[in-house]
Amino acid sequence: MKLFSSIPNKQLKGKTVLLRVDLNVHHEDLHYSLRVVRAIKTVQAIRAQGARVVILSHQGRPDPISNFQFPVSGENKKLSLKPFVAVFKKALQENVVFIPEVTKGNAIISKSKACVFVCENLRFWKGEEQNSIAFARQLAHLGDVYVNDAFADSHRAHASVDAITRCIPSYAGPTLIHEIRALEGVRKQSRKHPFVAVVGGAKALDKIELLHWFMNHADSILTGGGVANTFLAWCGYEVGDSVRDLDTSIVRDFVSCPALHIPRDTVISKNKILDIGNKTIRFYVQEIQRSRMVVWNGPVGDTDIARFQDGSRALWRAILKQARVRKDFYAVIGGGETTAFVLKEINAISNDKIPPNIFLSTGGGAMLEFLSGKALPGIQALR
Repeated sequence: MKLFSSIPNKQLKGKTVLLRVDLNVHHEDLHYSLRVVRAIKTVQAIRAQGARVVILSHQGRPDPISNFQFPVSGENKKLSLKPFVAVFKKALQENVVFIPEVTKGNAIISKSKACVFVCENLRFWKGEEQNSIAFARQLAHLGDVYVNDAFADSHRAHASVDAITRCIPSYAGPTLIHEIRALEGVRKQSRKHPFVAVVGGAKALDKIELLHWFMNHADSILTGGGVANTFLAWCGYEVGDSVRDLDTSIVRDFVSCPALHIPRDTVISKNKILDIGNKTIRFYVQEIQRSRMVVWNGPVGDTDIARFQDGSRALWRAILKQARVRKDFYAVIGGGETTAFVLKEINAISNDKIPPNIFLSTGGGAMLEFLSGKALPGIQALR
């Protein structure tokens, strides 16, 4: 794998770098998004070497537009990346230009005096998710060098992650390498016990392979959110209108695992389970307090609402305390909602205040697949 850091500065000066990042964040979390913070840092590093930058990303799951026309209308307008122009302009303190259509990108870049460009949401084009080589070539024509710095999207074989590497000299960016090394460390340190896994978020289905991995490595698997609700429903508990997988049988292989724990009590509002209860919080915190390693993916409550944040807040504070008192402790926290919540908790946009033995991962699904041993297409494409 060729590293972007290995390119001599003189070779980049005057060139245009296509930078794939992940800007797939909720607008309300924009100022607490680890993905945005790290994207800005990488852009700054490239600009420091005298190169132009074309930022590539996607957001959400829009309906692809067959005959693209700008401006975007209807529901798709909410998923435009145009608002990020102001975000990067403020952070970089320089002019940033929007590219509304890939086919017109070269004309916009060549006529502009700006050095940073934001391309429209790539999922507006069908070729992106189809991993189309033709669409990848269109993207490649916008620059001289491609850098994948989007670990969170590297589990998808999409044109801007996979096919593009066959069209242009391609490198791994600093965030991507940082993520790989940190998560490889987790896989190597999985013999560090007690090892506690916290699995929350909306769906158990998305985390089945990781749960299998945890069953073979973790001493305790603590569940919350929709994942726990699915277990509760399978075990015969009434979960009302709570978020859960409709097919509860997907968790039947795990319920007999002695390491797995489901909530002992819950917080309910309007016929929905929205957080873990106090008894569960105390037990989960005790498990973290005796651990030497924690991997946490997915909040254990609805962190969008203040009164349902107690469970996730208690887990974060327990992890933070453990990291400060035990030098041999290591934690990895991943997933967009989880890391955004953590950053809000420390009231900062960077992880400078977080102890070095806690790593925040930009990846959600990518982190889960990497830890479960899957080969990620975006990483394989760079090898």
